[in-house]
Amino acid sequence: MSNEKRIEVKDREYVYAIRRKIAEHRADKSFPKPEDFNVTEDIVDDYLYEVMDGPQSIEEQKKVYTRYGICFVVPIAIVALMKQSMQNFIIGVAAGLLMCGCYYLLHRTMRNFRMKKLANSGVVEYIEAIENF
Repeated sequence: MSNEKRIEVKDREYVYAIRRKIAEHRADKSFPKPEDFNVTEDIVDDYLYEVMDGPQSIEEQKKVYTRYGICFVVPIAIVALMKQSMQNFIIGVAAGLLMCGCYYLLHRTMRNFRMKKLANSGVVEYIEAIENF
């Protein structure tokens, strides 16, 4: 278990509230500045975007499901070019499911790596300071 800090978000309103607070109080002298925490506003935006669990628009969901579909169908299509039998079909389906699982694990690993990288940059402390302002 690592001892890294991470912001727990129950809904998107939390992220919007943080962004609103930054926009409204940016000019206040007592408001926490990103430079004091060795982060930039871009890093804060990236972190908040990732905390919201990445893109959730319909277009982005379509892209994700299209990738899973391709991972699933390609092995079945390749197996269909071989001698047709039920055993080959089952092998193709199993290979497609395996590819989908590998894609899922790779995608989650990359996301977790980005989150750790962003969290270690001081952005969590900056967001906590904004909450306490």
